[in-house]
Amino acid sequence: MSRCATYQVGSLLLEMLIMMLFFSWILADYTDLLRFQKYQQKDVDQLLEIGRRKQSLLDFLQVNAFLPCPDVDGDGVEDRLISSGVSICRNREGMLPFKTLGIPAGDMWQRRYYYRVHQRSESMNYVNEICQPAAVFGSQGESGLENAWFCPSSGFMYCTDSGEQCREVCFGADHQRMDCLSNVDLRPDLNQPPYFHLSTPPIGTVPVAYALKIWDTEGSLLEKSAMAVVMSWGGAGASVNRDSCAEELETNVKENCDGDREFVLNPFVEKPQYLRWIDMDEAKMTLIYSGRLK
Repeated sequence: MSRCATYQVGSLLLEMLIMMLFFSWILADYTDLLRFQKYQQKDVDQLLEIGRRKQSLLDFLQVNAFLPCPDVDGDGVEDRLISSGVSICRNREGMLPFKTLGIPAGDMWQRRYYYRVHQRSESMNYVNEICQPAAVFGSQGESGLENAWFCPSSGFMYCTDSGEQCREVCFGADHQRMDCLSNVDLRPDLNQPPYFHLSTPPIGTVPVAYALKIWDTEGSLLEKSAMAVVMSWGGAGASVNRDSCAEELETNVKENCDGDREFVLNPFVEKPQYLRWIDMDEAKMTLIYSGRLK
């Protein structure tokens, strides 16, 4: 073969190599684009799904007059126990009870949803007290009226520390203050759910103890009286979850897996967690629409 022909063949091979490299770069970029689009679509789908999980809890509340407890043993059913005739939650945190709710088990990554509820739903001393936020988890037992006061003239009930505080807002026909009454409950079924009452805080002066709090990433309080939280751990859920919460995690991410009562709505990270909650006003409105709450 002549020197000229050899040169032409070498030049052709070089051009082919360059073209192959060029197309491989294009293919790699296209593959990354498809992967990114798929990831983005999962994010969008999961945002919709977490909203549906919250709605399933509200639907359950409307039908049953109480919220379900967490699934502790992983069978998909809420876990309760009976203590002195009162039905209480076995644990304040666990998984969303998908069988109890009649919904799919997993999120977009086929992992179970985390579910935490007001911690006093574990206590027979509080779960049926109408002035306790935990009362929305009560499903069996006698009703309690601690801190509940009734104004005879208005027919309203108030959650206050004393009858004197109720008297400050209770007026008769002559516009004179009236004494409020204790141990009065006008609900037709006193010892049936919902134990949660219209007088439940924040109406009244009894503070909301042990409520779940939700913050944004800037440190602003979004919700101070949540009774239940449901969360998908998202794309990073294999390594970041309630059982795997490394000390070196970014603060806003670690806040959601450290087991306390505070959570961060943190949607603007590469692999976000997906968080929704139910507050007392939403629970009240759901029970009012059902006709169960008076």
